Amino acid sequence: MRHLRCTCRDYAEAAGEKSGSGLRALKASSLPNLGISEVLATKLALDALENFRTPHLEIPCCPSHGFKYLPFRLFNTFDSCLFRGLLKDQVYLRWSNILPSAVHGLTSKPGTRDTRITIDLQNTLIKEGSAEGIISVLIHHMAHAYFIACCGPPSDNKHGSERQNLGHNLAYSTLIYKIMDVFQPRGFKQMPNLFIFDRTRHHPTNHHQLCRQGRAVASLAEPGKCCTYHSRDFLDRNTCHHHTLTLKELKPEQENNGKSDLGNPYPKSHYIHIVDIGNQRFTPVLRTQYHSSPKDYVELLYENFAVPFLRSNLRKDCSLASKLSEDVNFLNIPAPSHQIFCAFYSYLLNGDYPPELVKVTSPYLTTTTAQGPPIILTYAPEIENYLATDIRMFSLASMLDFSDLRNSAMERMYSLSETHANPISIFDEIYNSPTRNDDDRNRLRRWVLEFLAKATSSNTGFTNLDILQAEQWRGNLTKLREKNGLFNIDYTAALENLVLEKAFACITAHSGENRKTEESTETPGQSGTRGNLSPSELELLRQIHPEISKLYETAAVLGQKQGFSLGQTNDPKGQKDNDALLKRYYSPALFSEPPNYV
Repeated sequence: MRHLRCTCRDYAEAAGEKSGSGLRALKASSLPNLGISEVLATKLALDALENFRTPHLEIPCCPSHGFKYLPFRLFNTFDSCLFRGLLKDQVYLRWSNILPSAVHGLTSKPGTRDTRITIDLQNTLIKEGSAEGIISVLIHHMAHAYFIACCGPPSDNKHGSERQNLGHNLAYSTLIYKIMDVFQPRGFKQMPNLFIFDRTRHHPTNHHQLCRQGRAVASLAEPGKCCTYHSRDFLDRNTCHHHTLTLKELKPEQENNGKSDLGNPYPKSHYIHIVDIGNQRFTPVLRTQYHSSPKDYVELLYENFAVPFLRSNLRKDCSLASKLSEDVNFLNIPAPSHQIFCAFYSYLLNGDYPPELVKVTSPYLTTTTAQGPPIILTYAPEIENYLATDIRMFSLASMLDFSDLRNSAMERMYSLSETHANPISIFDEIYNSPTRNDDDRNRLRRWVLEFLAKATSSNTGFTNLDILQAEQWRGNLTKLREKNGLFNIDYTAALENLVLEKAFACITAHSGENRKTEESTETPGQSGTRGNLSPSELELLRQIHPEISKLYETAAVLGQKQGFSLGQTNDPKGQKDNDALLKRYYSPALFSEPPNYV
């Protein structure tokens, strides 16, 4: 029963709060986010606040419930005057009694705690907080909700490189400082700082309490933004002021879908970008706020980012050092992706890129180095394609004429003993990646020839080229040969060389004194494997070297008379037998249907 003196529910919106899309309605339909960048979202909010007029606020204190319903009463007012009315029907708001005492609220993306953006407010604020304190906490979390409604959470936002988390980053801090400047409602004491709230008397005092609350905060922070009373991750006012001035100069551009956005969210003229190579993220920092002098670093220009690299970190033995004299302030990095740029940055810093090659220098330890190129094993798309990274790094090094990195990437390509990658995609990378000159292009082509001829086993005579003739890869291989003339030339050359090697092995094994010598060391059937030619290979041999083909066929007849079967004749079932042998040698999973390659 409602208390006789209760005045909590006498505002217009109270009746519909638990129905439809009201603030207290559970499982209401969620609206899609606008899909714009944080920069545009910030600019639009700042522009709207230029015409801010202080609203009339009624702050009744219920004799029975205090300020319990104050957030629900004021939410729509703050939404319309501070957040462009964007949060209407987008938010589920509630008090929470499970938040640690050090946390004043929690903002969560849709689908985490409810179907909509959810704001949980610290329940102890009802009894212990003032009206000003509750309003400040509410605005703080409405700002988090605003950026989720505009940009979406980090995982599904097209501007993911900007949106690192739901923290108090540059965009958030700039908006909050602007709100603090314009929002001074009449009849109130001075509004609290919207970043920091004075509740020190409720903070834990001993180490065990701090650790326990720290763990509790961490468990809540993962799916949303959990804000504590002592958060210090916001930016300073001066930085945000400069950002505001920059945003005023930026003009939105019309996109193809009719939406407006900013062509260059953090222009290099105003910002440099600190790279986190582990997470492949770029954090904008105003040039005026960067701790190092411009003469102390060179700017690596990649896409819309200007990443500083300290000259003092450049290794003296690095071949790129000669190109980065004190007169050179910029270096364009034509990396095809964030991953490759971060690998390049890691190489500049450490002389290697992930995953680093293991190098043993102890004189008491002998290691066996992998003799690449790798052999093709069972296709496993879930395993990282290291070859693709090395090929892209070689291409980037070639374009920059960076010999150290170029040699290192090629060394890594020869260091792999096996690959589970789609081999057709490897060829596609090599023959479509740009290089600075023909010498570098030819280095890649030589690697391909060795890769195709790589023996998968010393006992079977199979090579990577034989694997590519199997049913799994045959169709896509034909498409690539038709599409890429240079690859077709190299593939044909490798095939002809392989046929010749097989033919010579057979001829040598069954000729005169060599045959007698090898019989003492070979087991029955071994020589036949070494000289194994399929009907299609025999036909190719007849076309390119008719004389050698006659010698081969003579050796084949001799081998059959001596009881050594070559395994492949003009029998039309020969190709099927070869495929069957491949299937016995390789995992059956290798011959499952691969994803369609175009």
